[in-house]
Amino acid sequence: MVLIMKKIILFFVLLPTLFFAQNNAKINQKAIITGADPVSIIANRIPNARVYTVRGIKTIAIRGRSSFKTAGDEVLWVVDGMIYQYPPPFDVNQIKYLEVLESLSATNRYGSQGGAGVIIIKTQLSESDANSGKNIWYEEIPYTRDQRDSIRAAKKAKRVEKRLIKALKKVKKN
Repeated sequence: MVLIMKKIILFFVLLPTLFFAQNNAKINQKAIITGADPVSIIANRIPNARVYTVRGIKTIAIRGRSSFKTAGDEVLWVVDGMIYQYPPPFDVNQIKYLEVLESLSATNRYGSQGGAGVIIIKTQLSESDANSGKNIWYEEIPYTRDQRDSIRAAKKAKRVEKRLIKALKKVKKN
């Protein structure tokens, strides 16, 4: 009997601990890659791509491309709207968008430079911020949290109002 009571007490003592341990175990699932070569990481995500070195710089060649070979085997790199012949230094963790243009589509958009393919990368830094001459790292936040919440609430109220008006119109028709 005493053994059963000890088990019951132990169960009720450990139960809250297990409950809170599960709640605290929520971790942000974002993978951060450190110390890795950006060219190799990108090449692993592109089918028919191989990495090779030209003049000490790693770059990518896309196999299976069309016969539009007017330039070398090096792909053209477009990072946030800026065109590079070789991959520029950038952080892989900041890549927001990656697109690969091969053969004719690249040649149509980028001319003979894109004959070997084009890798388009957009990072977290938007093109408008990159091209504006202001220092975005020390820019003040335009709204406080309360102001943003009130703006969101006003927008939500407008959406709800539109839905109610549509619903009332449907009721009047019937």
